[in-house]
Amino acid sequence: MAFQLEDINFKTVADPKGFIEEGDQAYKDRVAKAADKIISNRDKSPIVLLSGPSGSSKTTTSMKIAEELNRRGIGTHYIGMDDYFKTIDDNSPRTPEGDLDLESPLCLDMELMNRHFDMLSKGERIYVPKYEFARRMRSLTPSKSIQLKKDEVVIVEGIHALNPELTGLVPDDQIYRIYAGLREEYCIDGRRVINTQDIRLCRRTLRDAAARGRSPAKTLSMWDRVLDGETRYIKGFKTTAVSYTHLRAHETDSYL
Repeated sequence: MAFQLEDINFKTVADPKGFIEEGDQAYKDRVAKAADKIISNRDKSPIVLLSGPSGSSKTTTSMKIAEELNRRGIGTHYIGMDDYFKTIDDNSPRTPEGDLDLESPLCLDMELMNRHFDMLSKGERIYVPKYEFARRMRSLTPSKSIQLKKDEVVIVEGIHALNPELTGLVPDDQIYRIYAGLREEYCIDGRRVINTQDIRLCRRTLRDAAARGRSPAKTLSMWDRVLDGETRYIKGFKTTAVSYTHLRAHETDSYL
């Protein structure tokens, strides 16, 4: 979907408060709709997997859905797959050029994730690891412990969340899958001036600087590999998702 920047600029001048409120309400409506679907499936699907490309607001959307479910009295837990990254060492996956392939699912502790999903589906307690991106290594201290009670759900978010190799021990009907995407582009006189990849890159640059100790230059140097990794490791699984969440960058809006 294409948005005209002159229309956006007009709204931000004519009624900035109304423009923000309109976007916020639309986002709340979409989050509520996602919560509805999760609740209707929670008896058979207590594990919710949310995937999408870098910068598609996976974490924000996961957190908002969790807040909405908790507000409705549904006990909800959150797991970020990034905490399952392995410590970077000589055994880490490499690109054909010999560089670290940080987009590969092999960077994740897939064996541990499989085991944890199986334990969660059986009501057993797990201890989620903690990854320190600045040091590129796993901490000795777990980030949290989780045990699903009756009618509770857990939202697991990450770029590889839909990869079936991570959930092989759990029956497929016990998992509810959501794919988050971002397709909007911004135009002036019909000419595209901002595309979705640019928006996602801006988001990732800010995130990396704030939370992962990476400079903007480092993020930019990695971006081509990130896009290549999305093609190789993520996009092929999005059709397995039950719900497709579409995010609007200028409104932080999503719909199912």
